[in-house]
Amino acid sequence: MILPEIMRVLGDGVLWPMGLRAKSVELRTAFLSRMARFAVNRPKTVVAAFLIITVLALTYLILNINITTDPVQVMPNTPAKIGLTLLINYFRNYDYSTAYLVVYGNKTAAIALLNTVEKQNYVINAALTYNGSNMYIMTVTVNQQSLSDKLIPIYLSLRKIADEVSREYDAEVLVGGGSPSYKYYFVLGFEHEYYGFIMYLMIAINIVILTIYMRSVMIPLRLVATVLMSITWSLALTIFVFQGLMGGIKTYWLLPVILISLLLSVGTDYDLFIISRFREEVINGFSDKEAIVRAVEFTGPVVTGAALVLAMAFASLALSSIYILKQVALAVASSVIIDSFIVRPLLVPAIIVLLGKWNWWPFSNKVIKHPVAN
Repeated sequence: MILPEIMRVLGDGVLWPMGLRAKSVELRTAFLSRMARFAVNRPKTVVAAFLIITVLALTYLILNINITTDPVQVMPNTPAKIGLTLLINYFRNYDYSTAYLVVYGNKTAAIALLNTVEKQNYVINAALTYNGSNMYIMTVTVNQQSLSDKLIPIYLSLRKIADEVSREYDAEVLVGGGSPSYKYYFVLGFEHEYYGFIMYLMIAINIVILTIYMRSVMIPLRLVATVLMSITWSLALTIFVFQGLMGGIKTYWLLPVILISLLLSVGTDYDLFIISRFREEVINGFSDKEAIVRAVEFTGPVVTGAALVLAMAFASLALSSIYILKQVALAVASSVIIDSFIVRPLLVPAIIVLLGKWNWWPFSNKVIKHPVAN
């Protein structure tokens, strides 16, 4: 309500100093228009090139990505981090972690568990206590600091030992609290829920909403595929910069989550501008080729302008001395730029032309056209 009133009051001055010249060349992007026309004239070449680059980026990503869940590893070399490193390297007992195991009512199983745990190379010491209520509690000190990535395999090892003792002595053995358990359930529990359910639910909701809005299944599927392509390119670029050029700085484990969640929504917005205009141009009587070129041309200033604002906002995080924020800055900014300046004006028109009437499958393979006005 407020925005329309402000625009009404300002009138032509709302776009000062250019004014509301909707047909002027200033509101068109000739460069994006040429990119779109190149794509529709050579759609197979464009799609093939994008697929090759994506395969190469994905291969590089899989072979080189080095994930860390330890925030200390992606912190700058501040005096605090240097001090912590000295303590860990030269005073190992300074930052040991503790794990707890519980055995219910079976002393023989508890002793067997203690003997097995003490033999593990990551265990500094282990002590068994009886609390008088039919529970044997084992306190295990492990040789890793409380944020270390190695706590996850330590937890898995303790879990395996507990299961073996439980089966052999028919006792209930639990791996309780402590740093290994906290690390495991926070990181892997989060990843299991996100990559195993939440991400797919988010994509499914996106597809359903867009299917209803655009009356097409192919357009949402193509949108998700192109967004994932942009994410792959930007992640590969981020890994190349931080792990390659900057001396092996690991990738923080939440970066892909942030990138997927953000770009899926942003990419959807940008795509809707183009496809909505494309449908309008087809209805107005233009061929698919000419309609998608016009759609990219007329929506170019909006899409690229919004992309630049978002990219620069996140790029400002690169001024931070914290590598986590620098990684977010590069990954998000590059993915938004790639998506809006490369994928949307090149790949999307190429796919639109190749799909032809199947763009609107399965609801309708035909769009009612009106004659082009003179």
